Amino acid sequence: MREEIELSHFVILLEGEKQLPKSTLKSIVGGLNIHINWGKNRQPRSLLNLLKQSFFYKGAMQFDSSQVQSLLSEQPPNCWALPVMTLTTIAVALPNIANQHVDELISSVDEGLQYASQIDVLDENHALRCTKNAATVVWVGIKLRKKWLDMDLGDKIREVRSTGEIIQGLADEAERIVKEFSSTGSQNLVENPLYWPVNVLAANSMYRISRTILFYYGNGEYQVEELFKKLICIIANILAACLTNLPHLIATKCINNAFEERFTSVGNAAILFGETEDIMKLFEERQLLGIGPSQPLCIDEWLRWMDSETQDPTVSTSVTHNGASSTVESNDELVIVPM
Repeated sequence: MREEIELSHFVILLEGEKQLPKSTLKSIVGGLNIHINWGKNRQPRSLLNLLKQSFFYKGAMQFDSSQVQSLLSEQPPNCWALPVMTLTTIAVALPNIANQHVDELISSVDEGLQYASQIDVLDENHALRCTKNAATVVWVGIKLRKKWLDMDLGDKIREVRSTGEIIQGLADEAERIVKEFSSTGSQNLVENPLYWPVNVLAANSMYRISRTILFYYGNGEYQVEELFKKLICIIANILAACLTNLPHLIATKCINNAFEERFTSVGNAAILFGETEDIMKLFEERQLLGIGPSQPLCIDEWLRWMDSETQDPTVSTSVTHNGASSTVESNDELVIVPM
């Protein structure tokens, strides 16, 4: 209890503020424990199951190939949520996947995006604001209606079209939206991603990611269940890398310059701590919290770090569930260790 009281001093009081009586601190600690328990009772179990399918090695987060030519001269910065949403959209659209598996994926990603969106907000890059909004707006259609913008991803499309046709259709529709914008918008608007509409940002992400998948898998037969698993694994990797920022998110919620609002902020941080306790335990077991760039807040920093860590472009090392390493020979960046 004494340690908890002392800790509640780094959380509640800022430097130079008057110390609180121990009786008050005991009351605060009791309240925080209640909040933590609330969080524990609503842990994101679907997300945790998804994260257990994550691996870290070369290509684990490579969802956008430099081999894909950009449709516009400028590219918006990535946020965590938008590529996760786009990859999930493609997975949802794949044919011959049981609805149960699709619904489980949507549920898992929905839980993950709730945290990813909060972490994205911590990034002070104002150019990310639009991509964050695009992910939030478009995800509502995926979650509630299985629709990407105006494109139906439900049973009808999956029954009448093959895997390659579906992904090509998504790429074509995305290209149409971006090119229509570039041909009708003013030059200043088109050249500044900060002012791109939500549908254009979403379409640009869809075009690049779907074309990346077609680039790597377009020359062979599509094994739809294998591709579905590969997409799940990439999604899990991105979310796992994103959620290594959870300690920073929790700490940030504890810091509020207005003393009157600090109790509420700390209470919210305690709930978040309880909710994500098992996720942090999983990361500790797999020693994931110590990897990555020194400041892992931004997804683009992660991608640059992974590029810098790559020494042999044909060999990748994965972390398996028991912590052992395995080497995978690969000529591309999207090969995933079979689950």
